[in-house]
Amino acid sequence: MMEIPTQIGKYRILKKLGQGASGCVLKAEQNMIKRQVALKILFTDTIKLKPNIIKRFKREARLAASLVHPNIVPIFEIEESGGIHYYTMQFVQGVIMTEYIKNHSYSLSDKLAIFIQLADALALAHSRDVIHRDLKPHNVIISGDLNPIILDFGIAKSLMDDEQMTRTGHILGSAHYMAPEQAKSEGVGTYTDVFGVGVMMYEAFTGERPFKGNNVRDLIIERLEYGQNKDKPGPIPMSEIVSSIPDRLEEIVFKCLQPLPADRYATAQELLVDLQGFQEDMQLTENLIYIKSTDKKAHTLVNKKKSYFYPFLLGFVIFAIGFSGIAWLKWGQNKYPFLDRHLQFLKKIENWPSQK
Repeated sequence: MMEIPTQIGKYRILKKLGQGASGCVLKAEQNMIKRQVALKILFTDTIKLKPNIIKRFKREARLAASLVHPNIVPIFEIEESGGIHYYTMQFVQGVIMTEYIKNHSYSLSDKLAIFIQLADALALAHSRDVIHRDLKPHNVIISGDLNPIILDFGIAKSLMDDEQMTRTGHILGSAHYMAPEQAKSEGVGTYTDVFGVGVMMYEAFTGERPFKGNNVRDLIIERLEYGQNKDKPGPIPMSEIVSSIPDRLEEIVFKCLQPLPADRYATAQELLVDLQGFQEDMQLTENLIYIKSTDKKAHTLVNKKKSYFYPFLLGFVIFAIGFSGIAWLKWGQNKYPFLDRHLQFLKKIENWPSQK
């Protein structure tokens, strides 16, 4: 295994972030401007065994650099120093989606917003005739403000590139998220990425993977038989795992997971349109429920006010009349001190005949 130096070109190596079969990703700091970056290198041993891998490595960086989108990690430069081939990209703070999926505290709305952003990023790639071919939670980082960033375009393919970079019959992709056409080593397209997103959505919304082989071989066989063996119907309905899953969301996910490419969304743009439509419908429903609930509370309050209003009004009128009478008498006594004597004199005159 290659020993990682403390300095590569103009970058000081801070720590290793991850490692694959042919290379690794390092956290580094650019000497001059003190900018932290993620630096991806090829192992020198791999280059000796596979000389053509340098061409593929540079092609990966070139494809990723051509996609400028807030949810795709930006590439800064492609370099070689002391026999080490590398490229640098933005260092993204966050957690990989694998960890995010395990955290069940996020709402359906939060998860939906994340996949809308992912679909938007892939829609840009597909519009440039670039397919990722290895979409999986491990290749996506969720930032602190819940923005997904697609990281690895290691086996990305340009549909406009006539150059054959892979051997015929060579399977590329991660088994759990692999589309049937990848397992068959048949032609891949934008619909292949759609399948990968469908697997990720199924897992994110239910907490379980739709395909559950025990090893890579079983998973590939399962994918080869998917849609062809009637005894194996495929993924169980999402609503059987999480009963609150909306029917429309399940329809969208299962359209992504169709075994035949022709039955899926053709591109991420088509998927994006349906996800956004579902989000709008869900927000409208939530608003209507809120308005109805608020209106019901207001109606109840008005009825309660009505039930107390008239008795209160009658009591107030009686009190006002009584208070006014007492106040008038008090005022009269203070204003005309002789009033009491006059009233008594009148009373005597009134009773005079009976006193005889």
